[in-house]
Amino acid sequence: DSSVVCANLGYQRLGSTAYSSSSTFGQGSGPIFLSRFGCTGTEDSILDCYSYEFDISYCSHYRDAGVRCEAPCSETSIRLVPGPDYGRVEVCINSTWGTVCDDFWDNNDASVVCSQLGYSKYGAIAEYGSYTEGTWPVYIRDLNCTGAEINIKNCPQNGILEYDCNEYSDASVKCQDLLVTGSDCSDGEVRLVGGSSEYEGRVELCINKAWGTVCSGYYSSWWSSNYRWTVEDGRVVCRQLGHQDFGLTLYSSASNFGQGTG
Repeated sequence: DSSVVCANLGYQRLGSTAYSSSSTFGQGSGPIFLSRFGCTGTEDSILDCYSYEFDISYCSHYRDAGVRCEAPCSETSIRLVPGPDYGRVEVCINSTWGTVCDDFWDNNDASVVCSQLGYSKYGAIAEYGSYTEGTWPVYIRDLNCTGAEINIKNCPQNGILEYDCNEYSDASVKCQDLLVTGSDCSDGEVRLVGGSSEYEGRVELCINKAWGTVCSGYYSSWWSSNYRWTVEDGRVVCRQLGHQDFGLTLYSSASNFGQGTG
């Protein structure tokens, strides 16, 4: 229904949002002309949609329908949905938003997207199968950035309509604050920081040339007992650092070795 209204107003059909109560934009006044509305989305006018005209016996202005249409976008601009620093990557082509296929999507691509949006290119994380929705067309396939580009339009890519990509295979990303700086470390590398020796400290992990910390758990959730920091986790870290994995002591708060940054 909302897509037909937006098209009727001269805006694009895709990306519209329907609201089914007056709480968003306020109640109207005067008569209620249409009810039991049903558009297919292809009509040119709301009067072409199925409805019961003037049958408003069950309706009131509290249920006044509303809509938000998608505004035109600037060519090759990008955004993250839901955002602002994470979500599905969308790119503007021919004044319409579209998505990026997650085939060959990696952290180099994520770095360019985050940098273009004003975030740090370090620590950017490419994600798959998250924040998909299947509404927008897929505009970019086989994006192959090196990570040094300033705009994804400068990255090698197959572009539009080279081959089919599942509409629910939208690329997504998690960006980091601009203050996050780069480091000469490798993905998956770990280190201990803040301890009195090399055998203890706050666990830090390197992702996309940035150091970050590991959360010890979220204890207010009913499933937290299955996802908290455990001795088994600590053993893996110790083995990775070349230490023995028995007799370790586990710490689950920053009070022992200080809080990390980033």
